[in-house]
Amino acid sequence: MFNTQKAQNCQLHKSQIYIGFCISNNCPSNFFYCQKCLEQDHRGHIESCKEFGQITKDFTNFIKEKKSHLDKAKEKQIQLQQLGRYQIDAYEKQIDELRNIQRNFSKKKPRSLSNQEIKILKQQYCPDGQIDDLNEVTQMEQLIQSLELMKEDCLKNGRYKLIKNIKNCLSIGGYWCVQIIIISMILLYFFLFLAIIMPWMNYESEEQLRYQQAIENQSFLESFRDQTQYFTIANDLYLKGNYSQAIIYYNKAIHLQQDNASIYFYNGNALAKLYYFELAVQNYNRALKINSDNDVIYMNKGYALTQLKLFNQAIDCYDVAIKINFLNDEAYYNKGKVLHQVKRYREAIESFNIAIHIKSNNQHYYYSKGLTLHKLKEYHQAIESYDCALQISINQEILKNKNNSLLNLDKIDKPQELKKDTLFEIRN
Repeated sequence: MFNTQKAQNCQLHKSQIYIGFCISNNCPSNFFYCQKCLEQDHRGHIESCKEFGQITKDFTNFIKEKKSHLDKAKEKQIQLQQLGRYQIDAYEKQIDELRNIQRNFSKKKPRSLSNQEIKILKQQYCPDGQIDDLNEVTQMEQLIQSLELMKEDCLKNGRYKLIKNIKNCLSIGGYWCVQIIIISMILLYFFLFLAIIMPWMNYESEEQLRYQQAIENQSFLESFRDQTQYFTIANDLYLKGNYSQAIIYYNKAIHLQQDNASIYFYNGNALAKLYYFELAVQNYNRALKINSDNDVIYMNKGYALTQLKLFNQAIDCYDVAIKINFLNDEAYYNKGKVLHQVKRYREAIESFNIAIHIKSNNQHYYYSKGLTLHKLKEYHQAIESYDCALQISINQEILKNKNNSLLNLDKIDKPQELKKDTLFEIRN
């Protein structure tokens, strides 16, 4: 269960309030989002992000549609009690669940939802759910109509054949007439059995199959609930800085569900925090096999590869992240830092310039560019970059490096002055 005391506050951005819910199954971020979460983590699938007000309106329509299906199912219950009772109970339970979810969203307390209700919330936006409801009611109608038609045809054909055989027997007479009558009656009852009783036997077998599927679905829901609880506990431990315990719960969640990219992603982050970079890369690779369109996963993988001094692979990761999201300024910045480490200074400056063009108020971008320009002995430009960084905020480390560039610039100028003095002394 979610903590209702923190229902309105975002776990990642403490000053922000939750404003909506993400229904995308491929999103590695949290289900609930604030404005900053929406801009940073959900911008690739905005259409799957629903505000609380929209969810409340949508669930009003969902309830009306479910009520309509419920009324139709009650009409069919009179004709097929055993078949109708099963579906009616299901619809009544679904409507109660939908009302409870709507109530929580209207009160702006989404985190009070259970894991079961979160799954229902996602499933409700799936168009297949509404189609299945209509198909089940339609199948009930068709079954009743087909049974009634088959019964009428059987009775008509049976009566016609029986009268014809009796007439033939009366005209012929004798032992064979009686045999024909008996055989005709046996055939008639056998035909009625096939036409009327067999569909019901098939229906019972279908009911048994549905019951078995319901048991399997129940076990799946239980494992899903456990997996979600482990994932929630692990995220709380991660935010508190208890990374070793968080990894234990991430692994428990992975054991229950191996196709969730978010679990592998956050497990990799926790491992990286503890400097287990090789294991972190393995988890990022598993996450990318499930969701290869997430630039953040490539970003974190690139960082882990950098710590392992696999610089070329790290640069490749940042290039893929940029290809997915060409406005990812951090990807350009991190790529520039790796290029600086491998002494590809000109390429590093190009990456820093793009990062600055996308986000011009980041002090680190100017500072890193200044360090690279200093390596190229372009001290004037390095000082300009340091000045841009210092305009954002005063930093002692930046001042120190600016002073180094000024000293190197001064060393370049001093030999010329000394040369002039020496010539003057010789002339004298």
